[in-house]
This record gives sequence, structure tokens and C-alpha cells, in this order.
Amino acid sequence: MAPGKEGEMKLAWYLSGSIRRAALVALRSRRKVAVVVSAAAAAAGGLVGLGVSESGAASSGLPSTPLYSLPLALQESLYFYDAQRQGDARSVGEQPLEWRGNSEMSDYCVPLEPLSDNVGVNLSASFISQYSSILDPSNNGCLDLGGGYDDAGDTVVFGLPQSYAASVIGWAMYEFPSAFQATDTWNHAMDVMRWFTNEFLQDTFMSNGSVIAYCYQVGEGSVDHNYWGPSELESQTEYPRDAHCATAEAPASDQVGSAAAALAVMAVLTAKSDRSYSARCLSTAEALYSFGKAYPGIGYSGGFYPSSEYQSKMAWAATWLYIATGNEQYIQDIAGTTSSGAYTGWMSAIVSNTASSWQNTWVMSWDTRWGGVFAVLDPIAQSDPNLPSAVKAQIHYFDEWQICYWAHVPEPNGGTDYVTTSPEGFGVLNSWGSARYNTAAELEALTYRNNFPNDPNSVTFTNWAMGQMNYLMGDNAQNQS
Repeated sequence: MAPGKEGEMKLAWYLSGSIRRAALVALRSRRKVAVVVSAAAAAAGGLVGLGVSESGAASSGLPSTPLYSLPLALQESLYFYDAQRQGDARSVGEQPLEWRGNSEMSDYCVPLEPLSDNVGVNLSASFISQYSSILDPSNNGCLDLGGGYDDAGDTVVFGLPQSYAASVIGWAMYEFPSAFQATDTWNHAMDVMRWFTNEFLQDTFMSNGSVIAYCYQVGEGSVDHNYWGPSELESQTEYPRDAHCATAEAPASDQVGSAAAALAVMAVLTAKSDRSYSARCLSTAEALYSFGKAYPGIGYSGGFYPSSEYQSKMAWAATWLYIATGNEQYIQDIAGTTSSGAYTGWMSAIVSNTASSWQNTWVMSWDTRWGGVFAVLDPIAQSDPNLPSAVKAQIHYFDEWQICYWAHVPEPNGGTDYVTTSPEGFGVLNSWGSARYNTAAELEALTYRNNFPNDPNSVTFTNWAMGQMNYLMGDNAQNQS
């Protein structure tokens, strides 16, 4: 059950620090912060659930305890998603914030016609004619794509940040369930997740169990940025909202793989509590993944969240599909090799064989997912009898090296090439949205300790993560987040 009036009052009075300022920045400058908050929520949850060691702090000189309320940060991160909900959330009783109303209601009836002047969908007339009974079962000339989430100050439904955010929140719930349970945020997080995954299920159109289309974007950033006001009042006539879908005609395995991962995570999380919903999420995730393999390619972005590749998103999906099913083929899809050690799976996009060297400085993000892939895959790979020892060693190297790079710990290869830091020690990979990368690295560090608690570096990693979170929440020269 979503938080009630008491939670709303807390939001009104306590929505401060990094979460409030991120939201205000989004509304003022149209910056994209959904991906920031997802990683921050995940990292906060991990820090609550895992904790840090006093002995580790004594040896490393790093902070081992939070200076601010991590449970409150986790709660407020989830309120952010309540505030971003699109569609009929108010009418159906899924909007706990009294000041939010229904919005973008025209998305429930996107004109099912070839795209022209930001009206319609990127489907050919022949495709629409062939599959009209599946795309428009009510025969009202529309695609039903309502729901989902606003993207920070925008009202566009962007595919990659949505499915990324869903999978990262779900990853944190999977990795650190006790944190969400102890802070009484599990049900709230599940409400957030279900609003995501309901959208992904609705936007997947299938025939006889096979995907024919997956619609991943509604609206155009270039149009939406001309509107300044509440999403509830945005005129869909003045600011039309078109749609973009992955089809055999217009492949988008980056979008398809990313959505499949989020659905697979949800299938795992609901496997015991809601078996029918879990089964639906899993079957749809499997169908999307198969569709992405059959029709590889990069989807439309309109200049917003352009994808650099699709292989890491498909590998992210395969990782969670393995967790959901135990099907070894998904591991082979990622890390399969020939007898000579040449990679045949998704990893071949980054390394040619088990002797290849690769150092990944870019953490888990809305675009590249390799940081998350190796963080989650590493413990699975180490216990997989079907993987050669050289593959296992390489996966662990990729996982550990990236965290060493961020935490300024000597790397497995002996290197000391570290991420740049601010004068106060905050890790900065990129000046645009630096917190999203930093908190994603924190999540990877927390996951590493969770999976490899006896590794000598694990406590140092999590103490580093705590220090970075403290900085973000106000332990800095300006005393603000």
C-alpha cells in the first residue's frame, strides 16, 4: 500500500536535501533526474541494509557511519516517483500525493496512423493494417499507451531512463530486501515498480506469444521543452504526443532489452507474493528478449537519451532472466566462448577473448549497463560449472576493477588510474549529472561486499560509498546537498 496522509505531510515538510534540490533543478532547467534518483534510492537502500564496519574505517580512514537519515533519503526518493506518475493515477487510487492529478490522458489514445508532424506512431500503413486487431483491439483508431512516468521536468515518456530506473530500484530490492522491510518502504517501492512494469506490459503487443511491437516512447523532447507548466494542464493539441515502437521494421533491441530486464526483475520480486503477475512479467520479458535477439538495433531518441549500443542492455536482460529461470542459455548468451576462448555472446562487444584487457570506467547508467551486469553476474559466474575458469576470472576482474577505480583502491592489475575527484573527495566521472554515476558506483560497491564479504577490499569499498553519500547529503564545505 502506498504511503498515506502522514507520508504526504512528511513529504511537504521534509522533502529537503539532494532529493528536493534535484527535483527543483529538474523543474527549473529541465534536467533529467529520474536516473539520478533511482541510483540514489538504490544506494541509500544498500547502505541501510548492509551497514559498514568500524574496523574497516579505522584501517582506511574512511567514514563508516551515516551523518544523515538514510531511511528518510530512501523514503523521499520513492516519493519522487509518486510525483512523476503519469496517466490516470489519481482516478484509480494510485496517486498518494494530493497535489497531483491525472495527466497526459491523451496517451491512452495515441492516433494509430503513420507518423506525421508529431502525430501518430512510427508504423507503416501496411504494418498497421496487418496487425490492427492486436494494436487496437477496441477498434477505436488508437494505441493505448497511457501511464508511465514523467521524466523529471519533462512529460515525455522516455524508454531507456524509465526501464533503467525500474531495473535499478528492483535490483536494490533484490539485493537488500531487509533495508526496505526495516524502513517500511517495501510496499511503497513495489507500488513504484508495478506502475513501471504495468506500463511495459501494456506497451508490449504480441501475437501467439511473439512480440510484434514494443512502444517505448511517447512524446517528443523538442516539442515538450516548449511547454512550461504543470503536466496536468499541458495541451495535447498545442503540444502533440507521438509514439515510437520497436518492430521488425524499426529494430530497437536497446529499448527492448532494457524493458525485458525490468520485467524480469519484477518477476523475481513477485515470484512468491503474486505468482500470476510474476508469470506474466516473466513471459513478456522472455518474449521481448527473443525479439531483441531476432531484430538487433538501436531505437529512436530524438536527440534525448541516445543509446550508444544495445549489447549491454541485452546482457542486463539475460542476467535477470537467468536469475528468474535458472536457464543456463542466458549465461551463455552473455559469456559464451569457443574452445579457443573467443567470446560468442554479448561480451564480444567489449572483449574479443578471455585474454583481452578492458577497464570500464563508466558505471551502470541509463545507457551502458556493463557495470550492473558484472556486479550481478559475478557471484553467479563464480559458481557456474559451465563457465571456463578464465571467463570467471575475467568477469570478477571487470567487477572489482571498476569499484577500485572509483574508491581509489589499488586495482587488480596493480594500476592506480582512478576517477577524478573534487577538492573534497567526491568522485566525478562527468559534470552532467555527476551524482547519478557516483551513486551507481556506490551501489556496485555495496553489491560487491554483499556478494564477497570476505574480500579484503569489501569493507573499504562500502566505507567509501558511505563517505560519498554523506557528501551528497550535506557533509561538504557548503553544508548542503
